[in-house]
Amino acid sequence: MTAVYVTGTLTVQATGARTTLPLIMPRCSDNPAAHTRMVTHGISSVRAYCADLLRYTNADIVTHVSCPSYVTDNESDVVSTGQGKELFDHLTCPKDFRLFTQAEGAAGHCEGMAPIVFWTAAFDWLDSNKA
Repeated sequence: MTAVYVTGTLTVQATGARTTLPLIMPRCSDNPAAHTRMVTHGISSVRAYCADLLRYTNADIVTHVSCPSYVTDNESDVVSTGQGKELFDHLTCPKDFRLFTQAEGAAGHCEGMAPIVFWTAAFDWLDSNKA
């Protein structure tokens, strides 16, 4: 089995997340999707929602991942920059890391400004890691 980890998806919370809270709170306050997520968590304020996210971590299970893993990060992701590298550093399985850059057009959260760049890299990695 092979897994592709996308920064910000698997690593909802990592040690470095505390430093990103001030950056994401202003964006959350005007975002209807953030309000939907807060309701799902039973929370009514952006500050409480961001604080609640800190209880989610994969720190106690990351060493149990045994399949080859492709971990990505993005140098300009204001939500989760550094969390992909942190996850990668804690994995003990066969792994590869890719840092996407603004220079290649892959700015934004989870390489959102360049999905073709991201998916090309991800599928190339999958092709080279077939079981």
